[in-house]
Amino acid sequence: VLSALQLEALPPDWRKSFLMRYRLVTYLRADRGDVKKATARVVACIDFCGEMWTKAFAWEAQPEALKNLYDEHMAWGAHGFDRRGCSVFCYRLGNVDVGGLVRESSFETYLLWDAYCTVTTYDMYTSEGERAGHAFTLGKVMIFDLSGVQVPRAMRGFRVAGRLTKTYPGAEHPFPEMMRTTFVINMPWVAQSLWDLAKKLLPARDAARFRMFGSGKAAHKKFLAAVSEYVDPEQLPALFGGGSAEPW
Repeated sequence: VLSALQLEALPPDWRKSFLMRYRLVTYLRADRGDVKKATARVVACIDFCGEMWTKAFAWEAQPEALKNLYDEHMAWGAHGFDRRGCSVFCYRLGNVDVGGLVRESSFETYLLWDAYCTVTTYDMYTSEGERAGHAFTLGKVMIFDLSGVQVPRAMRGFRVAGRLTKTYPGAEHPFPEMMRTTFVINMPWVAQSLWDLAKKLLPARDAARFRMFGSGKAAHKKFLAAVSEYVDPEQLPALFGGGSAEPW
């Protein structure tokens, strides 16, 4: 990788994090051990993330009214930690309106927001690993709550997600394995068709990391038993069935 970047030693800037052993192995696994392909992926992702930094700073410079609009209609965020010390991310997809945000701003504005979220989340991820004294070679535990999901709104969101994916190097997220596993809760029967569409936007290895649970007491009990392998339920907000008293 150093040779491909025309470097003789690790760079002193943010690119260094891409060249650590724990990060390189994620690219190697993403390309099934093909060193040549993995090297090309790393270089492409470093170039892409250089552009993401610029976009992230551009997002910070946006009007407060616009940033507040995104805060109001993107119901997600970190809450609690898994058993490794890595933040758990929770999403209330019924309260998310990606298509509406793109309509009211622009797709280019959405790219600025996505870049900001990506680089700050990656920074959180690496910093938490350093504090825990080890590297997270597999990423975040995520919980998607599908309560209140509306099919038309979800379809608009999928169209935006498809456009976003096409901007990534090789149409794949620049940080392989940033997701450890994802739990989907309160999944209505109609959501199965939505999932059939959503998983087409993911590499097969990522799609296999999703675990689905319906609504009701029995499904909730199964979810808590499954998530307990990764996260103490007391770390989860009450909105997601956990015992944390801290508001989400």
